[in-house]
Amino acid sequence: MTPTAMIKLLEGFAEIYEQAATSSAMVGLAGSILRHGKRTIGYTPSECEPSLTEWVKWHKPKPKECYYNSQRIAMNVSGAVYYEGWFCILPWPLPVLHAWVEIDGKLFDVTAEAYYSSLIEDGTIPASFIKQACYLGAAVPFEHVLLCQMETEHYRDVLPFLWVNLGQRKEFLCNLEKSS
Repeated sequence: MTPTAMIKLLEGFAEIYEQAATSSAMVGLAGSILRHGKRTIGYTPSECEPSLTEWVKWHKPKPKECYYNSQRIAMNVSGAVYYEGWFCILPWPLPVLHAWVEIDGKLFDVTAEAYYSSLIEDGTIPASFIKQACYLGAAVPFEHVLLCQMETEHYRDVLPFLWVNLGQRKEFLCNLEKSS
């Protein structure tokens, strides 16, 4: 499967997710990300960004903890922008809700690095698959991340929390439309 086909898969998944929204409060979130979200193929290794390399060295990102890892980076690494949306990677092109960061327009995914590094080392997947990881998501202003953390008292997906809060939905849509 090509990266372009995986992006189409993510878009199709977002459409299904939108149609399947069981809570009226959640209707519109996936569709908004589908219409205005950023599509990216591949990510930059963390060792290519000195400030991120230092963070990774001291904090040891945890596999399967994308919200925790990415929110902590957004809090502690200057210029990091927090994103949420969907992610998929070969050889298992199954869309997964996910979080990552961008620094200077480059996508960094320390959670995928932490998870897939052992699979690459033992030969389960080739390193080239990482370059074909696909992302569809939206930037989340850091003040919204902090609001969610204060309200829920833990690291979690922020977009559904914001979307349900009607006061934040309109502001999020305006910011998303401006950035697309």
